[in-house]
Amino acid sequence: TQHDLLTSPHYQSSPPIVGFATPAANVSAFCQSAMRKLLPRDALGTGCDGIRNHSNFMACIDRFIRMRRFESLSLHEVVQGMKLACVPWLRPPGIEKSAKMSQSDYRKRLEIFLELLYYLFDSLLIPLVRSNFYVTESSTHRNQLFYFRQDVWRKLSEPSLTVLKIKMFEELKPHPATRLLNSRSLGFSHVRLLPKNNTFRPIINLKRRAMKKSGGVVVLEQSINKKLEPVFHTLNYEKSRQSAKLGSALFSVGELHDRLRNLKRGLISPDNQQLYFVKVDVQTCFDTIP
Repeated sequence: TQHDLLTSPHYQSSPPIVGFATPAANVSAFCQSAMRKLLPRDALGTGCDGIRNHSNFMACIDRFIRMRRFESLSLHEVVQGMKLACVPWLRPPGIEKSAKMSQSDYRKRLEIFLELLYYLFDSLLIPLVRSNFYVTESSTHRNQLFYFRQDVWRKLSEPSLTVLKIKMFEELKPHPATRLLNSRSLGFSHVRLLPKNNTFRPIINLKRRAMKKSGGVVVLEQSINKKLEPVFHTLNYEKSRQSAKLGSALFSVGELHDRLRNLKRGLISPDNQQLYFVKVDVQTCFDTIP
């Protein structure tokens, strides 16, 4: 089991963190089983068409769980292939199952049915996943999503969170923290841990807009990035105006080509001269910047 993996000596040798994630197939099977228990038998229809509707719905749950980051699933895609005539609670009183539907009747039934499907995904499936799993991407697997059981994620992340609290952050009491936040407009941000091989990378999302009460009404504030945008543009302008002061600093991989091209031009005999390139990395670079 995953608990045995966490407590075994092999775990002490720091295996890849994503290896402790629950496979998407298992998460999908769990969600489908829970939805079968929650849904009434005739919620998606009766007879052969109802069975087909139910199968299509479960297939959409499986597709939703297996999706990658930034992918989406629309209601139009979910309802494709489903029959409305077999859904008993959509039929008006006194109307037989075999009776033909008018265009207006079909549109109304479809509208109500789509509301049910939206509710099942938004208010049942997503909270079900959130309450049982911590869902995250990894810095080494691009947009693939990983599902960690909440108890497993807690055991994996607690040591890293403890290190962050000791080395990176300083604890503030509620009263000084409130006074500080009220004295400036930058607000605060949330920290999350991103799996990276056998360690974690702390990620602070400065694009996130915080909720704030203003005159008794909850409003969305500007993000920290948005508030710092004028300063960012000013620094970019100074960077272009006084680039010599930055020395060998690069702001993106795209700037590397020009530097190498200029280096080659400056070599006296590049064909006969042996060059050595060294790749280095500063350990916990951003974590150790004051």
